[in-house]
Amino acid sequence: MSASIQQKIARCIQALNVESLDRLYSNMKVIEGYIQRKPIFLEWLHGQLTINDVGIPIGFSNRFHSSHLDTVKVWFLTMHAICGDMCLQGIDALNLSAFNNVNFPPQFQDYFTLSRLWLPNHFSGTVPEAEVCWIYSSNLVLIDDTHFQRCEWTLVLDGPPSISFDMNMVNQIRGVDATAISLTLWVEWCSVLKDAPIQYCAFPKDLTRWDGIPDWVNTLRVVKLPPNLELFAESTWFERCMNVEVLCLRNEQRTTVKWIDRHANGLKVLPDELTRLQHLRWLDVSMNPIQQMPEEFHTLKALQTLNLAYTDLEAFPNVLLNLHKLRELFIRNTNATSTRTWLHLLSNQHTGLCIHRVVSQERLSLWDLCLAGV
Repeated sequence: MSASIQQKIARCIQALNVESLDRLYSNMKVIEGYIQRKPIFLEWLHGQLTINDVGIPIGFSNRFHSSHLDTVKVWFLTMHAICGDMCLQGIDALNLSAFNNVNFPPQFQDYFTLSRLWLPNHFSGTVPEAEVCWIYSSNLVLIDDTHFQRCEWTLVLDGPPSISFDMNMVNQIRGVDATAISLTLWVEWCSVLKDAPIQYCAFPKDLTRWDGIPDWVNTLRVVKLPPNLELFAESTWFERCMNVEVLCLRNEQRTTVKWIDRHANGLKVLPDELTRLQHLRWLDVSMNPIQQMPEEFHTLKALQTLNLAYTDLEAFPNVLLNLHKLRELFIRNTNATSTRTWLHLLSNQHTGLCIHRVVSQERLSLWDLCLAGV
């Protein structure tokens, strides 16, 4: 590479690290001209970017560090798509939830056609659209009414309702993630969303009662519930979730590293009504101190994915052999001999079964559940 090109790359890197926002936009226009004349210049400036399994863009260079870093990242993502990166253009879901203060390039919408887009924490510019946009609730003020009506929305609640909702707006809301708010704020949001056609819901981690929660039984399909015993003491939970297809009861208060708290919380017994969820395709009961599976578990005829990792199951649950549609099973047994027995029994019975040995588990967001349940 010639010295003049190296100098131009160095100047461009410096130009993208400026603190003045207006100057940054001007510099981007100039650099776009370089890239249009010689597309290889983009590769010299910044290597290829990828999107991981949950829609998060990765592979960004550490040469960029201004306070407008996330705007620069999204600009690079857009430029790679413009220059013909079909892997980027073909992605279905893009998660920008960890990005801050992004000014979207006007070309972004032209090169990304998304079913799901999680918008950054504060944004401006030409706000892109998707079939379902995920948005922090405090950022709803940044969306105009016309844009709101063109998309469907999942609200990631991060405070009290900040705007008034008319019925037209409520009808566009398909999901709600309430894992980060208090029960007091949850009550406020339930009042706002009582008539919304909610399909995806992650309930507050401290939830113990169903009082005041809207009846979304006709639309609710993806659910994350905290494994609090009180929630399952009566059949109310089943009456609200009978049509659910994806259900997460993972006990995220239990650590996979230290087992001191192994019986401190979570479900020791799966609720009887669970086996009546005839539409259930995906189930996660991991990290609960469950010691046996219900005898009627085989009635889950539609179940395809099951996560039993870090439960207290010791003996192999024979009922698993009767789950004929099961295609994915996640397990973690600390006894190697027992694990080999499980694997042998399952592989003989289910030739098409993919068995995952789980070493560690992260928290599952509602976004992850929606992707997993596609």
